[in-house]
Amino acid sequence: MKHISSKNILIAFSFLLIFSCKKEEKKIDNPVPVPAPTPDPYTYNNELQSSKDISFATYVISDLDMICAYASQGISGDYEATPSQSSSTTTIVSDTMVKQIVYACNNSRCKDGRLRNGAAFFYYGYDPTNNYWAQPNANHYESYGFSASVYLDDFRVNDWKVQIFDPSQPAHIRNTLAGDLYNPALTNLTWEISGKFQFINNLDPSRNLVWEGVIKKTLKNTSDTAVFANKKAKVKWHLAKLDYIGSFSGMRSSSQTLYTYKIDSNTPLYRDMTCSYAPQGATDVTEFHPFVFGKSVFTIGDYHPRTIDYGPTLNCDNKVNISFKDESHTEELD
Repeated sequence: MKHISSKNILIAFSFLLIFSCKKEEKKIDNPVPVPAPTPDPYTYNNELQSSKDISFATYVISDLDMICAYASQGISGDYEATPSQSSSTTTIVSDTMVKQIVYACNNSRCKDGRLRNGAAFFYYGYDPTNNYWAQPNANHYESYGFSASVYLDDFRVNDWKVQIFDPSQPAHIRNTLAGDLYNPALTNLTWEISGKFQFINNLDPSRNLVWEGVIKKTLKNTSDTAVFANKKAKVKWHLAKLDYIGSFSGMRSSSQTLYTYKIDSNTPLYRDMTCSYAPQGATDVTEFHPFVFGKSVFTIGDYHPRTIDYGPTLNCDNKVNISFKDESHTEELD
């Protein structure tokens, strides 16, 4: 019998162990599910004209309020025809008997650079239907209880005709002081303009729009006696610092698209009447006072909401930054 060495026995035993051991199955962890990307609820569109048009409409509405403010003092102010425009006129007619103020312009290139035609009528007498806010003795824009119904007759600003949407439903300008017993050193003068307007573009009907809502204005430096000497005085508007807030909505005619526009109280639009901006190449523009600070949010259709930023600094210009999605555009307004 052959001798089997212990070495051979050890090798054989090792092979037996290796091949007889059951391999442990490798456990595979369940993969972490990757969430599907959230679909963008908005439709991408990088057009900017609607933002510029709605900003222009905001100027026009706020200017109607300022025209009433000046006309109440018997002057045209910034909305007077420039001296070099000999063929154009602006006229203020004030009738205290019927409590009516009329601002009329004929091919008037005004001091703010806008070309105006037509007339604006402000009726500040009490009317139980159309002007029930008016107080009997509130004959001045600065007075508590002043309220005016606004009517427009073929009123045009640059290439836009501006009209009351429903002539039987006038717009309104109101002094919104809570009462006559106030202290100008502690309480700012406030007003609002509200109504429904239609803007018709003479050159491009697709840009027509309807504007309905309210803009509220605050004289931020009411306490400055150089601006407002006392409760019986007239505001010196060329020194005024003004805040605007409000919201409105409507429709753009190009596609019957609905829109909304909001100026929040945290970021009001700011107008410094000591800032007079003249666009490059403009002549005789001496009293254009643009918004120089603040933000508004503009939504139109299912496009990404637009933030219209008039500037984080008080630069005296007419530029805005329009941002949406991940884009930002700097534009000069009309």
